[in-house]
Order: sequence, then C-alpha cells, then structure tokens
Amino acid sequence: MTQTPEPQSEIQRAIQPVLDRLDTLTLEMDDIRHEQKESNIRIDAYQKASNQVVNLAFTVITAAAAVTILSPAVKAVAEYFTR
Repeated sequence: MTQTPEPQSEIQRAIQPVLDRLDTLTLEMDDIRHEQKESNIRIDAYQKASNQVVNLAFTVITAAAAVTILSPAVKAVAEYFTR
C-alpha cells in the first residue's frame, strides 16, 4: 500500500503551529536585540561618566598637590612683597 500525499490544506494546518511559534520567537529575539542596544547605550553612558569622575578626581588631586607644594613659595613671595 502506498501512502497518498496529504492535501495542501492539511499540510498547512499541520505546520501552522510551528510557523506561529517561529513568528513569536522572531518577535522575542527582536525585543531582546532592542533591549541589548539600550543596555549598551546605558553602559556607554556610565563608562563616559565614570571616566569624567576619574578625570575630575585626578584634576582635584593634582591641584591639591600643586597647592601643597607651591604654598610655601607663594607665602615667601607674599612676605617679600609685604615687607
């Protein structure tokens, strides 16, 4: 006995759940890609802000060191001119 092929509509009905699931997975993957892009944007913003904080801290430390080092010299010059 040979098996007769199913009519096209029966094949379509048989694979429709698979096609529906594929559509759902495709939409979910698109959502994940979108969330990943947003996360990457946030990470970039945090990294830039972190770099700015590090640069600011370095500037403050350098300025404080300069004031500490130069303070005696500035004091001596001020005393010289106020005599």
